[in-house]
Amino acid sequence: MRPAIVQFAVFGAFAAQQTLTPVLPPLARELGLGEAGLGLLIAGAAAVVMAASPAWGRRVGRTGYRATMLAALGLAAAGSAAFAVAVPLGLAGVLTGATLWAALIASRAVVFGAGIAGAPVAAQSYVAASITDQAARTRALAMVGAAQGLALIVGPLIGGALGGLSLYAPLYAAPALLLATAAVVAARLPAGATPTAPHGAGRVSWRERQLWPYLCCGLGVLVALGMVQITIGFLIQDRLNATHAETASLTGFALVSSGIGYLVAQAVLVRLLKWSPRRLITVGALLAAVGGVLITVASGMPAVLAGMAAVGVGLGLAVPGYTTGATLGYPPAQQGAVAGLVGAANAAAFIIGPILGTVLYQWRPVAALLAACAILLGAAFVPAAATPPRQAPAGHNR
Repeated sequence: MRPAIVQFAVFGAFAAQQTLTPVLPPLARELGLGEAGLGLLIAGAAAVVMAASPAWGRRVGRTGYRATMLAALGLAAAGSAAFAVAVPLGLAGVLTGATLWAALIASRAVVFGAGIAGAPVAAQSYVAASITDQAARTRALAMVGAAQGLALIVGPLIGGALGGLSLYAPLYAAPALLLATAAVVAARLPAGATPTAPHGAGRVSWRERQLWPYLCCGLGVLVALGMVQITIGFLIQDRLNATHAETASLTGFALVSSGIGYLVAQAVLVRLLKWSPRRLITVGALLAAVGGVLITVASGMPAVLAGMAAVGVGLGLAVPGYTTGATLGYPPAQQGAVAGLVGAANAAAFIIGPILGTVLYQWRPVAALLAACAILLGAAFVPAAATPPRQAPAGHNR
């Protein structure tokens, strides 16, 4: 069992995705898409991830984890390479109007979005099927999340450095990084390392009583995160009367504070605390809600940073909690289907959260944060509705 390889694969996939983050806004303006067009492109990709995740989960049960991971990375690399071709053609005027839009949507949203959806599904199902001890499974799944969190920091750093040389450089770096990641997976993850299931044998319904509370919890905490992330820049500018340049800088600090808290919680605290999934969810969601309240009443930047750090730590505890809780009681043949449903819920959250957050903020600035806190309070106790696992895994559970 080699969880480090699939954790590395998740890091490589999302680092490639985030490499484009610093250059997408200026490229969108150069292409004439504007802020709304870029938002539509990102939302379209999230919708594709939501639709594709269950399909990747079913594929895991048919072809295995290594083949699924390689297919996902290859598809993401193809979409990323096509996007790297479409953007320069658009800037040169070769592609315009509806043709340019079709090329961008097809490459970045459809092909790349479908590919990137498969990496966390394959990684989660591999870890869940390979580790029966609950505490060890929780730690390994937390490290998958930590790998994604680290990518959210490293990817933009790479993109920013390359973007200083040329706006095109990150476009070309992304598919290269994906292919390099696929090469490592092909060399280090053994074929047939985990069991596969006959066609149809690994299906799981989201309606099952032992699963849907964890899916609802995951949806809730990530909707709340999306609401906070999308509105924190507006709040900083409005509350502190900051200029556009100051807002960009201070918002960056706030998001880094949250990201560091999220990474530390998953990479360090989960391993040290050894709590059960339900306890991780309850404490994590409540801590994130406290952070949301602190941001709501903040009158200065120190309080905003402290609140964002609390949100990050809280969600860093809650995410591996509901991810692990969803896997309990399911045999290896069904872990791919479970991972696909978790991935779909996660993607749905990042469609709902930003839309709900901006609508509520426009209505009443404080409403978005208060709603996020209320959702987190509800999510803290939803897993209590789950039935006990059909198959109790070995391991520590306190």
